Amino acid sequence: MVIRRYLAPGLGRRVGVAVALVSIAVQVVVLGAAGWAFANRPTIRDWLVVGKVVASSTLETYVSEAGMSSAGRFYLYAAKPELHTSATFSRSCPTKETGVAVLGCYSLATDRIHLLDITDPAFDTMEPVVAAHEMLHAVWARFDEAERARVAKAVKASYAAINDPALAERLKVYEDAAGNVDVAELFAVLGTEVALVSDDLNEVYNRYFDRRGAVVALAVEASGVITTIVDEIARVSSEIVATEAAIAAARTAYEDGMAKLTADIKTFNKHADKKGYYQSQSQFDRDRKALKKREAALEKSRVDINAQIDEFNALVKQLGVLNDQAMALNEALGVDVSAMSPVTEPQSSP
Repeated sequence: MVIRRYLAPGLGRRVGVAVALVSIAVQVVVLGAAGWAFANRPTIRDWLVVGKVVASSTLETYVSEAGMSSAGRFYLYAAKPELHTSATFSRSCPTKETGVAVLGCYSLATDRIHLLDITDPAFDTMEPVVAAHEMLHAVWARFDEAERARVAKAVKASYAAINDPALAERLKVYEDAAGNVDVAELFAVLGTEVALVSDDLNEVYNRYFDRRGAVVALAVEASGVITTIVDEIARVSSEIVATEAAIAAARTAYEDGMAKLTADIKTFNKHADKKGYYQSQSQFDRDRKALKKREAALEKSRVDINAQIDEFNALVKQLGVLNDQAMALNEALGVDVSAMSPVTEPQSSP
């Protein structure tokens, strides 16, 4: 019997592709070492900056799709937003963790927003979210101490009232050594990704958004792209492992049964050749029929095993397609994929 068999890729390699996808919704804020110098900038200076900034159609699209108000647009442009290709973006927003896609950052040292121009259309919905997120960092930097303390209190109270394990997991990338999430990050994340916050905090966000629900909806949609691929990778991976185990067990049973049948056929032929062993034709026919029945059952097992193998091979190919999607998204989001092992289709073997 020839069984066409693919070996399942190692689980670690499959998960390796998914790790970056789990993290690509994260925007890491790069804080400069200049302190809070920009917090007390005169508003007139922002007006002068905004007056000189040339609005781009891309940024205007972000403003509109994120539902920013005129004030939100003002502070986005006050931080002189710059769109980067992946080649130039890493210099302005260095990645702190392997497998984490940094999509935008606000540099306090230079009071500038840097945004990655994502090339994959699957993530068009993410770009306005990132722009709004970083706009809120520019806003936070401009709060005076009293305003920052008041808003921080509302942010902490709202976050404490949210029972969302997924959000807690999402915010781990922002935790310090003590496990505390920076309040400025909470302010930006809650403002762009959480629909229900306290009335006090919502009042603050309403200064910068006319339609905050629009940016939250975009964040949910973008997260869904990630979740869909990650969940599908996990599902297919589990099916591959389960199917491989089933094939291995069935193949062992088949080979054991075939070995036993071969030995019994040899014994039957030996008895048939021995004169006088079978006392009647009916006894001979009975033993021969029993062997034929076992042979038919084993043939059915062989066909079933090959059907399972075909299913297994289809799952491996499906995983390869998902892997290609994951790798393409990682590359579009500026993730270094050189250390990731793509799930390749193993060679068949007899």
